[in-house]
Amino acid sequence: MDKLKSSQKIIRSSFTKAYNVFQDEMQRPSPNLTKLQTQFALIRDKAIELTELSHKIRDGMISANEQEETLTKELEIADEYATKYHQAKIELNDIMEVKATPTPSSQPAIVTYQESIRTLKLPKIELRKFGGEIKDWLSFWSTFQKIHEDATFSREDKFHYLLQSTVKDSRAFEVVNSFPPTADNYEKAIDSLKSRFGKKDLLIEFYVRELLKLVLNKNKNISLISIYDKLETHLRALESLGVTTDMCAAMLFPLVESSLPEEILRTWQRAITTRDVSATNITAKDRLMHLMAFLGKEVESEERIHMAKTCFETTNDPAKNKKKTKSDKDQDIVTAAGLLTMKETSPPKCLFCEESHDSLHCKKARSMSMEQRVTLIKNKHGFNEVSTSLANINLNTKVFLPLLKVRLRGPTGTINVRAIIDTGSHKSYILSRGAEEVGYKIIGEQTMIHLLFGGARTKPKNHQAYRIYLEHLDGSYKCDFIAFQQQIICLNTPKSNCKLWKDTLENNKVQLSDNREGDEFITILIGADVAGRLFTGKILQVDDNVTAIETKLGWTLMGKNLIDNTKEDTTLMIISMMAENGEVSNLWKLDTLGIIDPIESETKEVRQEVKTLFRNTTKINDEGRYEVLLPWKVNHPVLQDNREIAEKRLKSSTKKLRQENLYEDYEAVFNDWLSEGIIERVPESEVGDRGYYLPHRHVVKEKSTTRIRPGFDASAKTKTSPSLNQCLETGPNLLELIPAILHRFRERKIGVTADIAKAFLQISITQSDRDVLRFLWWDTQGNIITYRHRRVVFGVSSSPFLLAGTIELHIERSSNTTNSTTREAICKKLAKSFYVDDCITSVDSHADLQTFQKEATSLMNEAK
Repeated sequence: MDKLKSSQKIIRSSFTKAYNVFQDEMQRPSPNLTKLQTQFALIRDKAIELTELSHKIRDGMISANEQEETLTKELEIADEYATKYHQAKIELNDIMEVKATPTPSSQPAIVTYQESIRTLKLPKIELRKFGGEIKDWLSFWSTFQKIHEDATFSREDKFHYLLQSTVKDSRAFEVVNSFPPTADNYEKAIDSLKSRFGKKDLLIEFYVRELLKLVLNKNKNISLISIYDKLETHLRALESLGVTTDMCAAMLFPLVESSLPEEILRTWQRAITTRDVSATNITAKDRLMHLMAFLGKEVESEERIHMAKTCFETTNDPAKNKKKTKSDKDQDIVTAAGLLTMKETSPPKCLFCEESHDSLHCKKARSMSMEQRVTLIKNKHGFNEVSTSLANINLNTKVFLPLLKVRLRGPTGTINVRAIIDTGSHKSYILSRGAEEVGYKIIGEQTMIHLLFGGARTKPKNHQAYRIYLEHLDGSYKCDFIAFQQQIICLNTPKSNCKLWKDTLENNKVQLSDNREGDEFITILIGADVAGRLFTGKILQVDDNVTAIETKLGWTLMGKNLIDNTKEDTTLMIISMMAENGEVSNLWKLDTLGIIDPIESETKEVRQEVKTLFRNTTKINDEGRYEVLLPWKVNHPVLQDNREIAEKRLKSSTKKLRQENLYEDYEAVFNDWLSEGIIERVPESEVGDRGYYLPHRHVVKEKSTTRIRPGFDASAKTKTSPSLNQCLETGPNLLELIPAILHRFRERKIGVTADIAKAFLQISITQSDRDVLRFLWWDTQGNIITYRHRRVVFGVSSSPFLLAGTIELHIERSSNTTNSTTREAICKKLAKSFYVDDCITSVDSHADLQTFQKEATSLMNEAK
């Protein structure tokens, strides 16, 4: 046994070596077919030898009564080598099929094929496990039967799969585990399982009893959909067992019919008469088929009704959705007869004098006091003869909001605006048009989520920040604070009458800042961050409900004014549908119901968060360059050290460079980068630290200014380690910008295109992220040396986003710091014209072109 295991170990090592050489050749851009066939022949020979040795070792282990765990481990290792063999065989066949594709006769005989082979990694198929429940037997056996009938599997392997397909410590597991795992015992274990759990008569009894359970549980308010699903499941199971004859259908039909709710059963009986299902020539099997078809249509109708009722609901509160209502069978049936109540008419009779007139017009009652009238009615037990009347008192409330009229001062002018004080708001806000009208400049940006009354949350939204300057209308007080841009603060405030307290206010020398006579919109909301320093502490109680409060910007009113009115109203029933946002785009979004994946919207939110993080972490380093962080995914997989793969790819690329006489040109690029500080050599003391290595190859463009350049592969990965690109966010989708940019290119008379030279190499990478951007090259003695990138790398999935974000940030900062209107206009144009490092726009004249060229070049030169 020891000699066999030693031999097996040597052959496995030889197999692994041949397999690794085969896979290395497969990863090359143009694999050598002869080398692949040679290596596969070695793999096949070693696999045959391993199979023979495995059978001998397995038989010896069974004879020596080895533990089951040891035997199972040996089988799993043997399966791994067999899997590698079959994988290599499939890969070689795919390559040979591509190579064997015939060429047209009109083309030369020697053709280079470059086929993109796409490998789809499908999810692993897991065997259904059986625990000894009779209801699970059919589904288990339908999947395991394929293994059982496959002649290519040995019975030992089948026994192993059978043991894996049972739930541990279950009845089925105990039955299978009671047999030693040998080839002869496999059939015995299968027969034992079938006799215990797979007997046909036992299964038929089980499913018939399940139908009887539905009959017994029909009064438990089970939904029709649930009943239909269970009926179909049980009938399909019986059909697979052969219970489909007319005689059996005659037994099944009444069971199915009796399991239905009373309302459905009545509908079915009415449907029988219209479909002639009750005819004498219809068999029981056909009747059962018609009944199931009828139930299927009823279930479909229920689904449609449910969809129609719920698709436009405005609440997502599960507690409200679970609110139980009265069932259909318990609800009263509404009929037209219920609208009319008959009562025999009779002449009126007075309660006080018993004559034939209304009590309301009784002269005798008019001479009585209220107490006498009440006592008389009580003595005559006339409470049921008293008529009722209803008076509707409407309280019309006017609520005064703390409004102020203030002066808003800016670089380009001064305007009088209306402001509101809201101590429930954390921040202060200003309308966008108000900020633009006085010429305020953006000083920052913040992403906020607004929490509204009732717990509603808005989506994250960017708000631009301004420093605004307010003053009292008479100029007696001035202040400045940060306010955030908002498109709408609130709807126009209604007119209100303050003349009721005119005398009171004048007597106390109070002059309101806002007379509230117009319906002017509110331009500024003063939040709790500012309101505290505006209150002076002086208040005037105008009446019980209205209070005047003094601020440093003027007096304002708060409270409500109640006016009692007695009036008649016509009551109407109004049905309205609330819409959170009345946006026109929602109309055509309905056309995509069920098409847009919810993941898409989640992805957009994640990308927006990445952009916000980028803007908050980007800085200008000591060299005067923008320095960025790599945008790592949250909970990204751990990057493994892939130096071995990078070395193999380096040797392959070097060989090709020497064959094409491009080695010196390629090396010169790295030397230039090293002298310019684009890359740096990793110190020998840090080479042993973990890092990620970017494999690279040469890219040749004959007509380009840079004929040869390195192309780095950040998608290089192994079966156990992810690639760098899999760990990084790609940021917002830049492709969405292309249509708008192309439209602007055609907007004016002269089209303009430009790009930034070596744009990616202008942006620095922070020190902590450089070790995942390592790569290998040779020194003059032919030894491998380690470099790492100091700048953004073309080939990393996040690089386009980092470049575009840096350009956008640079333009925005330049716009905020310039005092030139021309430069500011150029900044706005550039902000809308870049796609990564390409600028595409248009101008009206040659003069505009020269101005744009000069200002744009100057602006971009401000950053390295």
